[in-house]
Amino acid sequence: MAAYSQDTKTIRSIDSLVKVLKGSKYKMLRDTIQGNMGKLNLSRRVYLTVMVNDTELKIYTEDVLYTPTEDKKASKTHQVSTYYFDHNKLIKVEQYRADWIDTANSDWYFANGKPLYNTSKQRYRDQYALTMLDEASRMVQDLGFK
Repeated sequence: MAAYSQDTKTIRSIDSLVKVLKGSKYKMLRDTIQGNMGKLNLSRRVYLTVMVNDTELKIYTEDVLYTPTEDKKASKTHQVSTYYFDHNKLIKVEQYRADWIDTANSDWYFANGKPLYNTSKQRYRDQYALTMLDEASRMVQDLGFK
């Protein structure tokens, strides 16, 4: 997805807002989810962190560690996805993934309920951006915000 000159200003504005959100002192909620992904022979531990104020979801982070359950020599995979919101609307997602072979980082920008720009090299990144918008909408609803 290419960024055009009018998008560059919006992207800078989003990054400025994200910087403010990262430094804020919103109410923080944490939880941990553990489980096995049987057919894949993986164990999964998810650390969730949510930052909210009284009426809005601000930051939602999933920090996931996948560990092989059978082949102990196989590598672990670590993945972190952080969703940033403004007025309960998704504005940015930062993703990080690492395993023994490589690491990958990508940023996804959203404006007016639509994908704006991303740095991903994924093959189906445009469809994935739409999936992230759907996930973000569910997060807001599931946490009781509108």
